[in-house]
Amino acid sequence: DDVLRQPASCGGAISRSERNEALVLLVRGMRVQRDAGQRSLQRIKAEMERSQDPELQLLLQLERAHLHLTHREKQSAIDHYKAVHTSANRQGTASVASAGKQGGAMVLALDGMCDTGGKGGQCEQALRLFGQVDDASLRPAARMMIGYILMYTRQDARGAIQAAQLALAQWPEQGSWWMKL
Repeated sequence: DDVLRQPASCGGAISRSERNEALVLLVRGMRVQRDAGQRSLQRIKAEMERSQDPELQLLLQLERAHLHLTHREKQSAIDHYKAVHTSANRQGTASVASAGKQGGAMVLALDGMCDTGGKGGQCEQALRLFGQVDDASLRPAARMMIGYILMYTRQDARGAIQAAQLALAQWPEQGSWWMKL
């Protein structure tokens, strides 16, 4: 919060995009803490009401969907991811629309336990949704989930390894963390 109220280090005021990025990072930091879910939700709602910036509102709504996913509130997560995807497409914000689609696919994959051997239709449906996302927009977590689905649902070890390698290439500084999965 203090960072959001201070001017930039070079003496100028903090730009709107820098403030938005800092705000999203603050909310994300709260979201990932198990005991801060309610505080994070309240902060997201307050910032969405306060903001006049359509892109920031989409990013906050995306964080809200992630929050619901983190706390295993499946239907709320799906509803928010769909809303983000629809709104972002209307506004022409492709990167946010892509994140909304990936989030929806992740909800299906986690609910179907695709990362631990689930073989239901949800895994195939999640894989189809991931396939609708531009390859350059896929996030490392999505690539890892694609790998799990390929391994467990389709028994495609080569495809699973390739997906994991692509995920690792995106986050080389966190490779040791990914290798523990």
